[in-house]
Amino acid sequence: MHALGAAVNRATNPVGEALALQALALAMRALPAVLDAPASIPARSDMLLASYLAGVAMSLRGVDGIHGLCTPLEALVHVPHAHVLAVVCVPLMQFTLPAAATRYARAARACGIDGADDTACGEALIDAVDGLRQRAGLPATLAEIGVRAGQLAPAIESAKRNASLQLNARALARDDIAALYRAMQPA
Repeated sequence: MHALGAAVNRATNPVGEALALQALALAMRALPAVLDAPASIPARSDMLLASYLAGVAMSLRGVDGIHGLCTPLEALVHVPHAHVLAVVCVPLMQFTLPAAATRYARAARACGIDGADDTACGEALIDAVDGLRQRAGLPATLAEIGVRAGQLAPAIESAKRNASLQLNARALARDDIAALYRAMQPA
């Protein structure tokens, strides 16, 4: 998520973008390998390098709304950062895609994911990210991480002020944030 956020946000830093795309492509290949063979030194080395490159990219470009929505939720629960990211990523990516199809397509193509057009590439990237979330056994709803609907009001206000949210390729109003958090609740 760090590489993805740095690759698709609206910041301008070509070096940071290049590092983010490299990190994302490497992580999308290495994570399945780590899940298949947790003791694999080459796979773990690739994940370590992807993590490092994503960190450098974040320092140059920041991240996107995934982190903007994630941080306020982390104030409510004590779960790993990756678990909150896993819940937030797909709904936020789906929300952002209409305004950032070219950015998402560039990220998808860097990972070897293609489609008929930029929107299809972006949708395929979202599917690939969600597939990795499922494969890793990470949560998909706020309820799974212990966030109750009644806790969301302060998180909505906090998210609106989050600096990472301001870098999202599609602007989010308060009502958008509330709708996204509702979409993260179980059906």
